[in-house]
Amino acid sequence: MWTAAQGGRPPVILGSVSQELPRPRGVFARRDAVRRGYDDAAIRRELRSGRWVRLRHGIYAPALLVEAAAGDERLMHALAVAELCARRWKAAASHSSAAWLHGLATRAPRPAGVLLTVDRDTNQHRQGVDVRVAALPPHHVDRVLGLPTTSPARTVVDLARELPFGDAVTVADSALRLGSVDDDGLRRVLGDCRRWPGIESAAATVDFADARAESALESLGRVLCRDHDLPRPQLQMPIVDDQGVFAFADLGWPDLWTVGECDGLLKYSDAGVLRREKLRQERIERAGYEVVRMTWHQVTREPERTVARIRDAFARARRRRSA
Repeated sequence: MWTAAQGGRPPVILGSVSQELPRPRGVFARRDAVRRGYDDAAIRRELRSGRWVRLRHGIYAPALLVEAAAGDERLMHALAVAELCARRWKAAASHSSAAWLHGLATRAPRPAGVLLTVDRDTNQHRQGVDVRVAALPPHHVDRVLGLPTTSPARTVVDLARELPFGDAVTVADSALRLGSVDDDGLRRVLGDCRRWPGIESAAATVDFADARAESALESLGRVLCRDHDLPRPQLQMPIVDDQGVFAFADLGWPDLWTVGECDGLLKYSDAGVLRREKLRQERIERAGYEVVRMTWHQVTREPERTVARIRDAFARARRRRSA
């Protein structure tokens, strides 16, 4: 059992009440406490002692759990999901909530609110909660931090049915890169949801997704090329000189002797990193390639200008190769 003398945070376990424990360890409803032998007087005693915290009428959590979540946005979101799931007949965190809990990359840094999928309309919607009504077969439901959550594959498909293509590809690439899903698993969920709205968009996302995309910016860079009829780039393209492979380009067009490098905002905050990257680029250029660097702003806010820079690089490479 965790004690203050151990330091750090108490262990966090979110989920249903275990029959083997004397006290609930996760968010629970009054009916759960009653099943464990607590009557109203005993519930009031736990609340007065400070061992339990009332989240909402009839919904409680151990105080240690609430303390552990304080200051941790992901755990606070999980706590909010748990509180809502305790009120529903059958519910699971889904869409952006599930993506965040699974650790999948999304365009938004965090969900704007809690998003749940329920298997029937309970008419319990409230401000800050987005509730969708859809089937939740057992193989579409996973658990994260003990919470019922749509599986990574179902989460990808749900988001891909609704999000713009670039945002959907970002999530799908991330899930594949992390090993949370594979192509077969995604296609099984597509088959399960084949008559659902937006499933054609989800299928296109799955077809385009690639585990080799190492960041959201690389995913969006590929979509930029698709949307502007540029040749589809090769991801993590090896760059070779007389000493062998020395680098892998984020995006590469080997036949056009051009590479694209996707630069995150924090990539060059260290002077040593900046110098190494400069030397790396010079070596890539000596190997015969044009280099196009692309930032988040350039890809998302200046797409036409960025595409023009890529086309210019293609043209420079052709002129150099033909000289």
